[in-house]
Amino acid sequence: MRNTVSHSVTSKNDKYTLKSLERACMLLRMFTLDCPVLGITELSRKSNLNKSVVFRVMMTLEKASIVIKSETTRKYTLGIELFRLGNIVTSQMELKKNALPFMKELSKSCKETVVLYVLTEEDRICIEKVDSQHPVRRYVEVGEISPLYCGAAGKLLLSHLSESRKTEYFNKNLLEQLAPRTITSNSELKDQLVDIAEKGYAISIEERVHDSTSLAVPVRGYSGKVIAALAILGPISRLQPEEILNYLPMTIEAADKVSKSLGYGSN
Repeated sequence: MRNTVSHSVTSKNDKYTLKSLERACMLLRMFTLDCPVLGITELSRKSNLNKSVVFRVMMTLEKASIVIKSETTRKYTLGIELFRLGNIVTSQMELKKNALPFMKELSKSCKETVVLYVLTEEDRICIEKVDSQHPVRRYVEVGEISPLYCGAAGKLLLSHLSESRKTEYFNKNLLEQLAPRTITSNSELKDQLVDIAEKGYAISIEERVHDSTSLAVPVRGYSGKVIAALAILGPISRLQPEEILNYLPMTIEAADKVSKSLGYGSN
């Protein structure tokens, strides 16, 4: 029996997808621990795609270092770029696993939503969260992407970028008004970032979401580099601006525990 994989996928979201990218993903999934090396003929047979289509897709993937073609066998193996991306996924999974127990402790102590954010290329993404048990609370989805220029966690991460990365960020991004107190002035935000880096924490009051307050501190990896922001979020009705710093010691303690679990301070 032929080992084939159907490549016709029917979905209401088909009009939003790229067939060429679907084919590339399908071909990459043909590589396994049992079959780490594959040629055009094998990929064509397994995928039911025409050889010319497979050839063009694999050429594109090779150009992006996602696959490597042997000069002797002309067959393909997975490339170094996938290894790099895989390492990112692995590190985030370790970060999530290590952080969650301390996030639960923190949420139990402060009774608010606790969120863990990491950098993407130009934004931040929530990779873990513990919801407050209050019926009125800040709700964040795991996988939700937010800007760096507003919100405590975003500003905290932005403040720890290199000067060249910060300059690049400000050159590329417009500071749009998202909530009543969003900072839309580059110079004002830059001054605040210096202050955040010096103090070691960031506060946001209605910068990204109306009627919301947040406090964020850094999580460091083994090398000491800031790899994430740990934040508590809540409505202004409970997290008054003049009281938000009361939660700083417990938030720092939780972030330090996560950092130590990742090896920070052991070298």
